[in-house]
Amino acid sequence: MLIMTGFSSQRQKRWLLDIFYYILLLWTKEMDGLANFSNYLTRIIQSHYVHACDGEQLSLHCPRHSTISILSAFYGQSEALICGPTGDVDESANRTCSSFTALQKLLAECQGHRDCQLLVNKHVFGRDPCPGTAKLLHVSYKCKPTEHKKKVGCEGERMKLHCKHPRVLNIYSAIYGRTLGAEHACSSDNKEPPPFECLFHGAVDLVSKNCYAKQRCVITVNDQNFRDPCYPGIRKYLSILYACVPQTLLREADPSVFKLTSVPKRTTKKERLHILRGHDCQRAVGLS
Repeated sequence: MLIMTGFSSQRQKRWLLDIFYYILLLWTKEMDGLANFSNYLTRIIQSHYVHACDGEQLSLHCPRHSTISILSAFYGQSEALICGPTGDVDESANRTCSSFTALQKLLAECQGHRDCQLLVNKHVFGRDPCPGTAKLLHVSYKCKPTEHKKKVGCEGERMKLHCKHPRVLNIYSAIYGRTLGAEHACSSDNKEPPPFECLFHGAVDLVSKNCYAKQRCVITVNDQNFRDPCYPGIRKYLSILYACVPQTLLREADPSVFKLTSVPKRTTKKERLHILRGHDCQRAVGLS
């Protein structure tokens, strides 16, 4: 009887030990899954910067369920000489030069893909902007998630982007102009849309400057804020792709942005009264 009891006790201990190992294994896998998910969120929140010199291969990559969204592209030579000089360089010439086709080339090759490789050389970008000089390609991009928001504002309107607290805006792309196949978007009663595209991809710079990491922002859609890419008389629109992301994640991915950008906080009724009283005191001092 004692032998049976000891044997049963050993089986019970082994059974409990197996359960413990099983729980530990599940917990480890869950922690790995959370780490991978956190890494994924960081990848789709951050802006990515890559560069390659002439003769090198430039590689862009995004995780699953996201695609490449090009923000900017520069091919040429900058004052910061990253690539070594080649050939006979005229020292008296302007050491800063760039190709006007770099952005269009990157959009054509990489936009909307998960992976993209491009061999950097002067023939890829058409006319050499500065012959005999070592050049580099510098690209900034984001990984746009498959689930995102889209908003379109017509020329002359004011666009409002808004995220519910505690989420803030993360901008993936912004295009000003007109695309083919969008006849009904911001159409004019008396004019037919053009049978070609006229787009200004640089709109993302201004939209990001005004809206990135903020809870809300307002943008006026007009030629004063964005360069007019179309012929006179063509009504244009601004198309923005964005997402509302947790403020804490954006702070982890890009800590510097919150030193420059303040997210509006909710003020209580008591705080609002205190602010108003402060303004009244300032007015009284100014009048006296």
